[in-house]
Amino acid sequence: MDSFNTAILNLLRDGNPREFKQILATVKFSHNTLRNHLDSLVDQSLILKEKRPEKGGGGPCSLIRSL
Repeated sequence: MDSFNTAILNLLRDGNPREFKQILATVKFSHNTLRNHLDSLVDQSLILKEKRPEKGGGGPCSLIRSL
């Protein structure tokens, strides 16, 4: 497992789900790098991405949690 995936999984280790933008602010990867690594972790069944409506009328928001 590479350092990007390890950093993401360490962040989610406490079991609390986080929004994409919260993870992005913490790990400080580029937007595209984070998206690619999250997709990889989903494909490996290590994390789960759930869509939920955005408060305030925006588009749906991804909520990410470890499995």
